[in-house]
Amino acid sequence: MTDLLSAFFVFTLTTLVFTFFTRLFIRIVINSVLNRSAYKKLIKNQSFREWLLCSRFRGVIPNVFLLWYFGNFALCLIFLAASAVIVYFRLSFSLIALFLIFNVIILVPHIIVEIMFGTSKEKGAYNISRWIGKKKNR
Repeated sequence: MTDLLSAFFVFTLTTLVFTFFTRLFIRIVINSVLNRSAYKKLIKNQSFREWLLCSRFRGVIPNVFLLWYFGNFALCLIFLAASAVIVYFRLSFSLIALFLIFNVIILVPHIIVEIMFGTSKEKGAYNISRWIGKKKNR
C-alpha cells in the first residue's frame, strides 16, 4: 500500500508540474500580447474561477492555446481520478501503466511547444512574436 501511495504522490506532483508549465506558457502569451497597463486592468478584482478558466483573456489568448490549456487541465483531472481509483482498489501495475500513458500524452505537446517557441536569441526566453503578433488598441 505504501508503494501505491508514493506512486500516487509522484503522479500528483507530475500533474501539478505540467499544469504549472501550461499556466506559465499562457501567462507568457498574455504578456507578449498585452502591455503591463492593460494586463493590470484585466486582472484587477479577478476571481479564482476567472483565473483558472482564463475567462478575462479569451480575446487575447489564441484559441489553439486555450484548447491546449483546457485539454491539458481535463487530462490531468481524468488521470488523477483514475489513479485515485487504482490506489483505492490496490492495482499497482495499472498505476504504473497509467503514469506512463499520462506522461506520453501530456509530454508530447509540451515538447512541441518548446520546439516551436523555445528558440529565441535571448537565453531562456520564448520567441512568441513570430507566431502571435501584438494586437493594436489594447
